[in-house]
Amino acid sequence: MLEDGQSYEGDLLVGADGIWSKVRKNLFGPKEAAYSGYTCYTGIADFVPADIETVGYRVFLGHKQYFVSSDVGAGKMQWYAFHKEAPGGVDSPRGTHSSDA
Repeated sequence: MLEDGQSYEGDLLVGADGIWSKVRKNLFGPKEAAYSGYTCYTGIADFVPADIETVGYRVFLGHKQYFVSSDVGAGKMQWYAFHKEAPGGVDSPRGTHSSDA
């Protein structure tokens, strides 16, 4: 039930509201978020692969890392790089990464 008393029914609920998810808190209670062991870096590139009409989404798997790219239209690709890292890493003001571990 929502704060204003309204309620909705459905077959699926997507809680894409971030690490401090209100959806997760309402479903499972006030639990702390658990670090997955992976850090995600993301960006958007001005790039259109030659085979964009047939392949709009790619996943590249590697040891303790993977890379995903997807077409977001207007000649741009969004990319995500997931890398297995110890918790506590810090990005410097120049964008390079260092780990406290």
